[in-house]
Amino acid sequence: MNPTIDGFGIEARAFRKSLGPKMDLLAPHAVDILLLRKRGASYPDIMTLLRKHGIEVSVDTVRDFCMRLAKDDSSSKPPEMPPPTPRPLPAQDIRPPVPTVPIEPYHYTAPAVRGPRIYDPRTL
Repeated sequence: MNPTIDGFGIEARAFRKSLGPKMDLLAPHAVDILLLRKRGASYPDIMTLLRKHGIEVSVDTVRDFCMRLAKDDSSSKPPEMPPPTPRPLPAQDIRPPVPTVPIEPYHYTAPAVRGPRIYDPRTL
């Protein structure tokens, strides 16, 4: 085996993208931070605990870090849907057929012819 290629593989597997200098400080404590969040600790509470142990970060950094962790924990695929329930067959029409009644054809009659209505000024 080539030691150069073996060394590359080891480094490639160990590679972690830098999240930024402040977030990199929080990365080793990710499990503990998530545990605190699950127990109901607010972001200011977590920041206070971190500062108490020498890690100087802001509340916004803690919040952003937690949001990234939550985003990474959720899977990229949507949740699996349950199988569809079979639909019932459509109801069959059990009514007896309606008997057809012959309809007489309509005979059109034209209206009576009347002339135009012109007003008579004498009747006013």
